[in-house]
Amino acid sequence: MLGVLRYQILHGGKTLRAAAKVGIDLGPGQVLNQAVIPHQYSIINILSQKDAAKIGNSFAMFLLKSTEPSLAVDAWRLENSVLQPLFDDHQFFEPMMQTIAKRLLASGNLGLKMRVFLGAFLSVGDLVSDTTVIVSYFEEGRTGQAYALISMVMTSLLIQTLIVLSQNSKKSRSVKLREIFFVISFLKPAVDAHRVATGHEDEQLSVSPLQEMVASKGGELAAESIPGNVLQIYVFITNPTRSTLHLVSIIISTMTTAFASAVMSFDMDASPDQRKKIPDFYGYMGDTNFERTATFLVMFLLAGLHNLSKSIGVALLLAVSGQTTLLVLAGEMIAYHLARLLRRDYTLFSPGLEGGLKITVSFFMHVASKTIVDFTGMIHFRGPKIVGGAMFLILTIEAQVLPFVAFEIYKNSDDVENKLDLEELETALRALVGTWAINVLLFFMLIKRKYRKTFWDPQTGWQCVIATYKSTDDPFQKMNAIFTNHISMSRRIKTDVIEYMAENWAEWERTKPSWFTPGFISKIPDEFIPQANLEELGGARRRRSSVNSVRELLLNNE
Repeated sequence: MLGVLRYQILHGGKTLRAAAKVGIDLGPGQVLNQAVIPHQYSIINILSQKDAAKIGNSFAMFLLKSTEPSLAVDAWRLENSVLQPLFDDHQFFEPMMQTIAKRLLASGNLGLKMRVFLGAFLSVGDLVSDTTVIVSYFEEGRTGQAYALISMVMTSLLIQTLIVLSQNSKKSRSVKLREIFFVISFLKPAVDAHRVATGHEDEQLSVSPLQEMVASKGGELAAESIPGNVLQIYVFITNPTRSTLHLVSIIISTMTTAFASAVMSFDMDASPDQRKKIPDFYGYMGDTNFERTATFLVMFLLAGLHNLSKSIGVALLLAVSGQTTLLVLAGEMIAYHLARLLRRDYTLFSPGLEGGLKITVSFFMHVASKTIVDFTGMIHFRGPKIVGGAMFLILTIEAQVLPFVAFEIYKNSDDVENKLDLEELETALRALVGTWAINVLLFFMLIKRKYRKTFWDPQTGWQCVIATYKSTDDPFQKMNAIFTNHISMSRRIKTDVIEYMAENWAEWERTKPSWFTPGFISKIPDEFIPQANLEELGGARRRRSSVNSVRELLLNNE
């Protein structure tokens, strides 16, 4: 592929036809200057056919492993620096490659099939195993546990239904019903994977398919996967007849949880859009095929091992005393909320939330975020606007210590019947934490060095917003930091922001950068817009809906 592209680029007369074949309009001034080609593309010009084929073939590998066309193109560019002049000097090249990637994915790429199949397999497998376990609980007389599992599943479905209704609020009733069907039929993970992988676009959606997928998976983890796995491990530990069926269900639930956690972190970090918005946080994964594949596998193992350790610890406490377990978990949660309050970092980042709604939504989102980090160690949630690097480190270490504390309590309790073999249990716990530690070391060896500090950085959400604004000269990054987060996070620099906007608004109006859209302008509070421009936009009566802010809260994640 690269050999063909190289020939077309170095023989400028074919450039227009190359772009036209995939529907890209080069626009005026995009014809190549033959006089400068030998200098600019000297490296490309001397590539052997073998090297050109190798680079071209690597694009197929990135398509195999990416969830979006833009991810594959961006990763391909980063791995092959020889291609950079094409991206820098020719506006047609990147959209052309993205269009090629999109069409290849849509036409039945193996990576897409693998992603959809694995998502559907785990989803259906988890459903079948949970259903079978629920039936067995009823047969064993464990009606309380059976109804508890059913309530967890129903809560997860309710959360996902609210998400799809928010995402498709502008769509017809038939579309909403179709999306609800995907939820209640447990096909949504596969549908989300297909849409993200094929680069599905729809201007009527509230947020991107990737953000919707992250929100859905997060809701499923917090409401069903995590508590359901803890419950099943507890029943397995306390049941005098420990069946293989229950063990298989635990393994499938753990794999489903780990896969969801790894996919969410991988997709968000690999996203070119997220890397552009917050380059100091996104981009920790390497740029080669090997690095990204290895990093994903390690994240999957880390999440699975972390989930098992914490779940076993909680289940052991439950086997001793439900009251003790409640006190431990409630104490952890209260300490977490107090820490956020003391650091003046309680308000959620989503813009537009005020009054009681701001506090209520922040409370529930903090509960969900802590729960997900506690039981999966999700890498993405270390973000300063979610849990924060320092708190992420504390929660992660605590999750590895808890099982051994719980083991000592379990071992010394005289009230527990049908105890597990203590020696085997202790060996299993040591094996879990040892394997987890090895994978932590592998993870830090694989990621880029400059991002390691984000895993223990004490920076708060509001400090991140201000630091992002001050550390860049890019207007998009500055404005994105201020107005896609809760406005209270930037109140300390409000005067500076107003002055900056007064100095640059006229230039943005004249040049109309891609980010300066009516949708973005509608997010800007009136006091930040220069008076003359505010009057042109309709004055203080500009139509702005708080519903949009709540919708972004439900469907955004960073």
